[in-house]
Amino acid sequence: MPLLKQLNSLETSGLIRLAAVQPELEYLFRHALVQDAAYSSLLKNDRRQLHQNVGEALERLYSQQLNEIAATLALHFEKAEQRDKAVHYFRQAGDRASEGFANTEALAFYQSAIAQTELALQQKNDDPAQARLAQLLESLADVHERMGQHEAAREAYYRALEIQAALLLPDNVMQARLYRKIGTAHMMQRHYEEASQAWAQAEQSLGDMSDPQPDAASNEWIDIQSDRVMYHYWKNEPLGMKSICDRLLPVVERIGTPLQRANALYSYNLYLFRQQRYVVSDEVMAMVEGNIPVVEQTGKLTTIYDHHFTVGFFHFFRREVGEAEKHLYLCLELAERMGDPVRISRAANYLMFAARVRGQIEVTQSYFETVLSTTWAGPMADYTFTVQSCQSWIAWRAGKLEEARTYGLAARETILGPFQHYPFQWVVYFPLLAVAVTEKQMTEAYEYTRRMLDPEQILLPDDLTDALETAVKGGVAGNDEAAQQAFATALTLATTYGYL
Repeated sequence: MPLLKQLNSLETSGLIRLAAVQPELEYLFRHALVQDAAYSSLLKNDRRQLHQNVGEALERLYSQQLNEIAATLALHFEKAEQRDKAVHYFRQAGDRASEGFANTEALAFYQSAIAQTELALQQKNDDPAQARLAQLLESLADVHERMGQHEAAREAYYRALEIQAALLLPDNVMQARLYRKIGTAHMMQRHYEEASQAWAQAEQSLGDMSDPQPDAASNEWIDIQSDRVMYHYWKNEPLGMKSICDRLLPVVERIGTPLQRANALYSYNLYLFRQQRYVVSDEVMAMVEGNIPVVEQTGKLTTIYDHHFTVGFFHFFRREVGEAEKHLYLCLELAERMGDPVRISRAANYLMFAARVRGQIEVTQSYFETVLSTTWAGPMADYTFTVQSCQSWIAWRAGKLEEARTYGLAARETILGPFQHYPFQWVVYFPLLAVAVTEKQMTEAYEYTRRMLDPEQILLPDDLTDALETAVKGGVAGNDEAAQQAFATALTLATTYGYL
């Protein structure tokens, strides 16, 4: 009986229905139970053969669209127990999902590819298959890390390293890359010592890099140095940043790609930002803005985000709030598209501060949920204390002194501990200072002021700094009345500048 007649018969009997005529005939079972019953009635060997036939037919018919139907092909070859083809297409589907930032789907595809590879290894355990398994684990870990699942990412990276170490000819560049990524995952949780150790192992894997040449090892060495710069940035160690930049910049200038040169300049600009106490010169501003066209040409969203974020960040600390917001809005859009909780948190956090500096209470509050919802991504994304500092500021604006103090002291606990190197502690201390001065709690007022004037903190405007220093001098001299007058001037200036 011709196929079309058989299909018409099944449709008439109510077992299937016509789903589409164009571009090709397509039928569906009317009920899932019918489909399950039909499928279960087939012998296991027949099912395997049918899946193989369907998979091979799809490969022939859609040879120019295999990437688009990779997931379907993977499922057919999985059920046909064609392990190599199943692994190939699951990996292809995972890569496609990852590139489109469909993170949950990417994890599922990579996990299926790993499971199929492990089944294949039970039949034939050789180095090429083991190497493929290590690569799949790295891809899986990359998605975990993007999603803020740092422990799961490190577990997969370490498993890939174990496999690499057991190979007859291990890939030293891949080993270095895995160690580097482990270090970065530790950094996202502020595990400074663990991060430093992982990067040291990454460099050790590369061997002698005293004279870097244009090859894969040198490219990895450059990436390791860029990550090390961020380690010193978060620890507020400008000299450490400079030491690395002094080694990195000549190498990148000699053998680096345009993107690597842009990234190296990005690192150097962050060093200048720290070294100059967060005062951004016109020269530095021009350099970071000049990097944007280079990184946008790469199409790499994480890199594009990082550079736009720096431009917005620098504009914010130049008090060019409108320009800052343009870049930060773009960053938030990119981060949400990537499903990256750490980057979402950063962008939302500084948009919240931009609204606060503008005195926009409702807009500031509108970012609270976004900032707090991403705290699970780890301490690097945990801006709970910045939300508390904004709640303290809002309470101060409303004249609710006790509420302002409660929120402010809760935020202060964090900057005395995990965020002790946070250089923008004014966000916490200005509302606390305002409450202390209002209630004539001079001991607390002097302490909060000294914290803000610490050399590791952002350099405040000259007139505001002068007023705060005058207040502290009054306290040292035992002249609380003079200090009160200086504090009154400081708080007025702080309000004018958007700090309060």
